Amino acid sequence: ADITGPSIPKMFGVHGQVYGTEDGMVPMAAENGIKIMSVNLLLDNEEDPVIWRGPVIAGVVKQFWNETVWGDIDYLFVDMPPGTGDVPLTVFQSLPIDGIVIVSSPQDLVQMIVKKAYNMAEMMKIPVVGLVENYSFVKCPDCGKSIYVFGESKADEIGAELNIPVMAKMPLDPNFASMVDAGKFGFAFLKWYGGESFDGNSVYQDSNELFDDLWQMWLDYKILDSVAGTEREDIDYKKLYEELSAETQKEYEEKRQQFLRLSGLCD
Repeated sequence: ADITGPSIPKMFGVHGQVYGTEDGMVPMAAENGIKIMSVNLLLDNEEDPVIWRGPVIAGVVKQFWNETVWGDIDYLFVDMPPGTGDVPLTVFQSLPIDGIVIVSSPQDLVQMIVKKAYNMAEMMKIPVVGLVENYSFVKCPDCGKSIYVFGESKADEIGAELNIPVMAKMPLDPNFASMVDAGKFGFAFLKWYGGESFDGNSVYQDSNELFDDLWQMWLDYKILDSVAGTEREDIDYKKLYEELSAETQKEYEEKRQQFLRLSGLCD
């Protein structure tokens, strides 16, 4: 859920406007299956500015939670603007949050903003899951040496001071920038977690194909079940479906867990 900016839809290659049903707004799905809702997906023109005062934005935050058909998801991330203004206040007060991740960068000025965000979370009794440092370094493409463009990393220092884990130190990587421009950022983390030899796209495609198989089995079961009501009441189509799909479900779950592990979404 991207509150005020256009960055998330752009990064994941999502354009146009969301549509609604009687149940609520339906988020758009990126190429890798991640569901996305953004203010930018409500605009007639994606380049129009969002000139809204705090109370209006606060109302949209609540709508993104209460009036969006998220369906069955593992995690919901809310991308908030920096600082301690109306958006984080509304999120902290209105959404059932399990925790927040604070994003930082090496500059001293940013450390002050990080501490303000941490103190706000503490005051409102919101757990801080961890710290991620952006722009931590640049890897020299020739020698592999780490170059600290914005100064030496302070993530470990501030993590120790606030007693929160450092989850990652993300480099400045032109490959990531290229993937953002191409709307393919959904697969960037697979390279980061899996290394050069890991074909993240392949694992994702394998699990996705297995999901399609399961979905088709389910549709077949529903069709057969409706027929059975009048023609073949002696056949337990649900049991048949479960037996036929057991192996496929097991294989799909193994692929899914591998995908989640390598993407850093589970242990």
